[in-house]
Amino acid sequence: MFAELSPYRFNKLALDGISVWMISPEDLIIRKLLWSKDSMSEMQIRDVENIFFMCEDLDVQYLQLWIKKLGLQEQYSRINK
Repeated sequence: MFAELSPYRFNKLALDGISVWMISPEDLIIRKLLWSKDSMSEMQIRDVENIFFMCEDLDVQYLQLWIKKLGLQEQYSRINK
């Protein structure tokens, strides 16, 4: 549902002088919460916690919008932010 409704947001990064496009951290968080919901995987929750730790300027409004739309509140509440 998320993939069909929301266009992925990408960020352009330079790695060793090469430009690459990476999925936004917010979209990665949402994907991992979806995977966690489907698989009950604690690894996905830990990954999301690490993304929150590493990224200072996340678009929290965007995250909250999709977490609500996709019914991911339970998974989101398990994260230590």
